[in-house]
Amino acid sequence: MPEMLFESQRNQSATNSKQIKPEKKRELHEAAIDCIITDGRPFGDFRRLGMSKFLNVICPGYRGPGRKTVRRRLGILYHEYRQQLGEVLASIPAIAITVDIWTKKKKSFICLTGHVFNKKYVSIPLVLGFRRFTGSHESQNIKKYILYELQRLNIQDKVCGIVGDNGSDIKKAINEIKPGERFSCTAHNINLVVKNGLGLWEKTKKKRKQPPRTTIDVIDHNSEDNDTSSDFDHLDIPEELEDDEDNLIYGNAGDSDEELNNAVDDDDEDNVNYVDENDNPDDNEENDDYQSIDLQDIRASIQQLINRMRAFINNINSTRAVTEYVQQREKIHDPPITAALVTDIEIRWNTTFIMVDRFITHQVIIDDINSRPFKVPSISSVQQLKLGNKKFEFSNDDWCTIKDLQTVLKPFFGATTAISAKNYPTLAVAYSSK
Repeated sequence: MPEMLFESQRNQSATNSKQIKPEKKRELHEAAIDCIITDGRPFGDFRRLGMSKFLNVICPGYRGPGRKTVRRRLGILYHEYRQQLGEVLASIPAIAITVDIWTKKKKSFICLTGHVFNKKYVSIPLVLGFRRFTGSHESQNIKKYILYELQRLNIQDKVCGIVGDNGSDIKKAINEIKPGERFSCTAHNINLVVKNGLGLWEKTKKKRKQPPRTTIDVIDHNSEDNDTSSDFDHLDIPEELEDDEDNLIYGNAGDSDEELNNAVDDDDEDNVNYVDENDNPDDNEENDDYQSIDLQDIRASIQQLINRMRAFINNINSTRAVTEYVQQREKIHDPPITAALVTDIEIRWNTTFIMVDRFITHQVIIDDINSRPFKVPSISSVQQLKLGNKKFEFSNDDWCTIKDLQTVLKPFFGATTAISAKNYPTLAVAYSSK
């Protein structure tokens, strides 16, 4: 008889009636842990107050897994995965490896991925190792980690090729492990071509005033104690860009001066131009005009134009009223614009093309904001002056250059997308047979 029980006894009886079966609880725990792994959620997410109330509504009596339960289950899943991975790798004759290192929030990580074919020749990616990378990014440390993972999985003799970026340390590590079987990451090469070819992220160096030289300076110029090292060797390069900066080294450091001089002399003999009496001087006028174009000036103008685009987009995104005005204009545009303005990021491939492509889509809105900033509601006069600044006035020549830049970058975007796929092998796409 419930009416004869105390209130605490009735609450206890109601709680017991809401208890779920162990099999159901185990099934829900597995689903919750899978959710944490897939979405990268905090381990204690299913024990928070709001989530607990939600779970009690959809499944009365169920409490989500706690942090200790999640950690314990992840340890079990890791060992199960390693065991299954060892069984799979034992049955394959060859495997290709991809190595990548990156830094996020001053913490470095290294990942080793394997690529194999099954009996139906379907490419299967396998995560061989993913760890926190401590210490400096020296070749010996990278080599030690790669060999450690390969030996643990007993596949050091099955590796047929290793793919890595162009960092000097990772190149040296791979060449010492598998000489002649290193493949350069083509997507990374494409990114470097665009980045260095157009000078998208070059910083203008301020000229330092040279102090007046004295007689003592001239005398001590040839002294052995004189430090002739370049200032570039002492730059504090961020770890994210460490690999890219290593590619600024050209040639072989072991080449002697005599060999270099001989090479120059040979080239000079082969490139001697003999004047033909039948040559028409008028035919060379176009070539002279073409040679008169300074490529450095073109790169500088493109860099200046891109910096103006970045500044304009940042100016829009920094003010809520301007952002909302742009969003309203995007909706009434014919056809409606669905992709917002974004700035490019140096370490993210193709983001410059995406920025340029979206900037062109917003051409009418951008010109209207710059020519009539007073139409933007709820902004101050100072903000109106910023939007109407002459710096953000893009002429017809500017827009033609921006569209040309879009045409130039679009093939690189397509090539990077084609060789960055996950569901099919991309080596044949990147490296054509000779």
